[in-house]
Amino acid sequence: MKYNLALIGFGTVGQGLANLLWEKRGLLRERYGFEYEVVVISDPLKGSVYNPEGLDLGKLLSLVKETGKVAGYPEGKKGWDSLKSIRESNADIVIEVTYTDIQTGEPAISYIRAALKAKKHVVTTNKGPIALAYRELSELARENGVCLRFEGTVLSGTPGLNLGLEALAGAEIREVRGILNGTTNYILTEMSKGISYEAALEEAQRLGYAEAKPDADVE
Repeated sequence: MKYNLALIGFGTVGQGLANLLWEKRGLLRERYGFEYEVVVISDPLKGSVYNPEGLDLGKLLSLVKETGKVAGYPEGKKGWDSLKSIRESNADIVIEVTYTDIQTGEPAISYIRAALKAKKHVVTTNKGPIALAYRELSELARENGVCLRFEGTVLSGTPGLNLGLEALAGAEIREVRGILNGTTNYILTEMSKGISYEAALEEAQRLGYAEAKPDADVE
């Protein structure tokens, strides 16, 4: 089956996913029957572009690497904000990978809410909306007959949630132990090599693992 995708957010995670989609297009089609077109990318810093026929991810990734923007892409509509991109594009699946605000969950909650109300499936890596508004958003997904998927919000994408919900569905899970935060795992690994906490955190921020305001990552 073929799906149209919207990428809301095009930072480290958004570009990483775009690169995987671009590199593994053939594998996804052959192994899983999953075909796609990314039809819109919207980022508050890098701009936005929409083409209902699909965007060239290779070209966009090169463009962002060279200029830091997607707005220079030669085809398509430019200047749509994220809410307009969600509501008015022909996307079937909205991939919400904007920055995390653990205090308010915004603007990601509004983006996810808008997508679900528009009867579009949502995939997010954003902790804020799931921590603060999961019950509302999951009910909204159910009412509109669409899926809300959020495995990537924990353990840097390691399938911990699906392990409990699916593979261990018949088990009674009493406790989970471990370093459950990818940023913390990275920082502790670097500190074990003799690097200071401050230097490891700064490097994690530079690499895009930690947020600019890293409280939710490290506290």
